[in-house]
Amino acid sequence: MTEVNGTRPPTVLEAAIQAHAEGDIEAEALLWVLASSVLLLPEVEADGETVALVIEEDGGDCLALFTDVDQVPDLGEFEPAFDEISGVEALFSLPDDTGIAVNPGSEASFSIDAQNATMLRDHLADHGLRV
Repeated sequence: MTEVNGTRPPTVLEAAIQAHAEGDIEAEALLWVLASSVLLLPEVEADGETVALVIEEDGGDCLALFTDVDQVPDLGEFEPAFDEISGVEALFSLPDDTGIAVNPGSEASFSIDAQNATMLRDHLADHGLRV
């Protein structure tokens, strides 16, 4: 795999996203990589509170997560701070009506809607993963 933005090698998750897009790995493998990855969780000020960045993706709310700061698009007036969070932590912290969007707006992106995020969380719990 080539460099990302010509500056760095891809993260394991970025490589898995591309491999899945090219049909080289199954969705389940990509999801296990997501679960084991450390991601950036942008937090923004909204109405005087610091909150995680939630965006609309494919008609539903999704928690925005990023593999690297160079994947974060221009957020206009928002100047996010970033916390690190594991994929497992992100999945287990989601409300039932919220999905996940990884690198939204980037070539190395994918999303999981709320229903599938809940199913994935249940699948991980069935395999003994908990936060």
